[in-house]
Amino acid sequence: MWITRGRLKASDAGGKIADVSYRWTVTAVLVPPAPVGVLASQGAATLVEDVVIDLLDGVWIRRIAEQDRSGVEVHDVGCAPDATAALRDRWTVPLRALVADTPELQGWQVQVDVIEEADDVDDEEDEAPVSPVEITGDAIADSLMASIEYEQSLLSAAELFRALPLDCLSVDGLDQADPDARGEALRYATRLAGCMVVAAEHVTDGLFNDITTLRAARRTGEHVDVDHLEIIGLLPRRFAPRYDALFAQKFLVALTDMTTRITSGWTELACVAQELAVRVWLDHVEIAADAGGVRLEEGWRGAVEDQLFEDVDHELLYNYALDGFETDDDVIGPTGMTSMRFEDWFVPYNDACTLPLYALDRTHPQ
Repeated sequence: MWITRGRLKASDAGGKIADVSYRWTVTAVLVPPAPVGVLASQGAATLVEDVVIDLLDGVWIRRIAEQDRSGVEVHDVGCAPDATAALRDRWTVPLRALVADTPELQGWQVQVDVIEEADDVDDEEDEAPVSPVEITGDAIADSLMASIEYEQSLLSAAELFRALPLDCLSVDGLDQADPDARGEALRYATRLAGCMVVAAEHVTDGLFNDITTLRAARRTGEHVDVDHLEIIGLLPRRFAPRYDALFAQKFLVALTDMTTRITSGWTELACVAQELAVRVWLDHVEIAADAGGVRLEEGWRGAVEDQLFEDVDHELLYNYALDGFETDDDVIGPTGMTSMRFEDWFVPYNDACTLPLYALDRTHPQ
């Protein structure tokens, strides 16, 4: 999938770039360790674009969002002749920093290709006027259609959302006195509901990919770096050695059971694994929103979590300062906190809670 986005830094009102001599075409992409879904590719492309926009002196960016690479293609200007290596470094260094600082991009590789464009100008005084570069109607139409199609997909997905009333998704609320504000809040809540449905689909897809990777590694005896796993890699890292194919399969079943609440109405979560699944799901809501151009309200996540969780004790599992707390009976913790031991992640909280058979603590065929 290609999405073309215009960025004009030296344009006139007519949408043309004047007095700019392009000398380089740079393609800067992140390559995932395995093909990824549309939301992951869109999210990665957006992150790349946000990083490199500050490096540009000009003009037009084409965003690349594909299964096997995500990033941008741009014209770079004003570089010294024969500076290909320096230009490549100029782009590569911040992208490597982006990968290092972004847990969701662990395992992705940076690839920067620089092509020097022909430049027949020998003397600046004899330089002929540069023809303006137009933003073509086809490019604008393609970008607009992509935005419309994604918007429509979110609205269609929102029709399936039953987890919470829409007024729970808007921090400002849908009961405002001003009709325009009320309408905008409703549109926002509807888009967010669509993002939540799309994100759940993406997490499920990602888990299937992780299971395929882990099962293949089990057959070959190869080690799998958790950083290379799309969804399992987002779980508490302290337990990484225990994330095998069977765990991922049980987690998928628990996640799938959790997602039935999205389409049928929210009920109490059944176990720690489902709380972790909700956390991963909400992480991907942000990716879906960014891909759809939905600007999330400040505090949206806290407001949603208040509705979805009885408590957030599972967050302690991500705290490295509390390493091992779940096995220490004397450790401080909230009164009545459920067991956070790895062995208990799929144990139902009480007799009123249940899980599909496969997720329960039983012997499974390998």
